[in-house]
Order: sequence, then structure tokens, then C-alpha cells
Amino acid sequence: MPNLKIVGICGSLRKESSNRKLLSLTLDLFAKKNCTVEFLDLKKLMLPLFDEDVMNEGTPENAKYIGQQIREAQALIVANPEYNGSVSGPLKNAVDWISVAKNPFKDKVIGLIGTSTGWWGASKSLIHARAIFTHLGGIVVPSQLALPQSEQNLINGQLKQESHQKMLDSVVNDVLRFSEKFR
Repeated sequence: MPNLKIVGICGSLRKESSNRKLLSLTLDLFAKKNCTVEFLDLKKLMLPLFDEDVMNEGTPENAKYIGQQIREAQALIVANPEYNGSVSGPLKNAVDWISVAKNPFKDKVIGLIGTSTGWWGASKSLIHARAIFTHLGGIVVPSQLALPQSEQNLINGQLKQESHQKMLDSVVNDVLRFSEKFR
């Protein structure tokens, strides 16, 4: 398979976030399939709160950088926790900044993953993320991983249950298949 560039963004800023660990595991799977991977750390690339007054003064350099990295990639993986039944504030803020100048999500293959401590995983936030990225013209792959009970199911950066690994493998394979198709 040809070398593809895959970038990942995590909606959680916390250093020991289970979503960061899940994203790291996912990017490792892509690397094992001969892909170039890059983690775009929203904590290090901190963006101001989206504000049209600030936007009128110019798009922040970090927003331009993130957008450029997404444009150069064949696919984007988004790992998102569930905050009050939706996507995290940092992720939504980043998407708003990144998409204002030149929307890098249009026609971009996007895979969605997420985890939380509850029984539903991050399923509600993934529904909202799918709606946001589809609205922006992204090609969101049909498979996704909403990993429930992260403390029991993601141990030392690895998925504990084979069924969850199969779901994650489906996301990876769908992203690769769609990336090849829409390349």
C-alpha cells in the first residue's frame, strides 16, 4: 500500500487523557501499515477562543499551521471525549478556527474514535462530531470506535477486549480504503 499521511487531533488537552492514549494507539496502527503519522497537539498549539473580532485581525498562526497539516494529509483521525453529551470545547474551538479561512475538512477522509468512563463511551460526542465534519464537507468513514469504560478497557495504552480491537481495526481499514479511493 502506498505511503499515506495521517494526522490525528485529540479533543482532550489532559496529558494522561484516555483519548490521547487511544489516538496514540490508533496512529501506531497506521504507522505499522506504512503511513506517515503526525499528532497535532491542541494543548501545545493553543488557540484563543474563537472570536470574529480576533479573526478580523488575522487568523492565528497555529490555526493556519493545523489547517495546512490537515490539507497535506490524506486523512484525519479525531479522538474526542464526551463533555456534557457533546464534543469538547477545545476540539470545537479548533475546528472553528481551522475552517474559517480555507476549510481543510472538505473532501478529507475522517475517522472518529473516542472513549469515556461511562457505559456509552463517547457515542454522543461522536454523533455530534460526525455532524460537524459532514457539514464541513468531510468524508467521515462509516465505522467508528466509542470505547466505554476507558479505565477497564484501555490498559497501558492497549485495548483489553478483542471486540474493541476489531472495531478500531475497522476504523483504520476504512480510513485507508477511503483514502485510496478519494486520493
